[in-house]
Amino acid sequence: MYTILVLDLTEAYCADVYTDAEIVKRFGESSLVPGKIKPGGQSAKRYSQNRQNAITQWFKEINRKLLSLNRDNITVCMNDYYYKRFEKYLHPYVKDKIKKKVSYNASGLSGIYDTLNQMENNK
Repeated sequence: MYTILVLDLTEAYCADVYTDAEIVKRFGESSLVPGKIKPGGQSAKRYSQNRQNAITQWFKEINRKLLSLNRDNITVCMNDYYYKRFEKYLHPYVKDKIKKKVSYNASGLSGIYDTLNQMENNK
């Protein structure tokens, strides 16, 4: 068994994958990271700062969830740019449990299947 986490700025989906191809959802969350700024809203500087703070909180929340899972073999699927930032907020215990990082823009359960297909094709 191994665990796959598919993460982007809008959604996180984590599932255990068993050798018989059974997939069991462990958690799925939607983030509160704001999208693009709307005309007439906050100043660009304030908006950017609020968005960066929301991203930091989102990554910390996912780290807490991974810590409580207590899994040994975690594959993280996310964009390289944000992975570097996400990695800064990982607890050392969780960081040691991440065995593979897949660079892919996917989300939800379909992201789990896409990650599995990509991992199979790379064997």
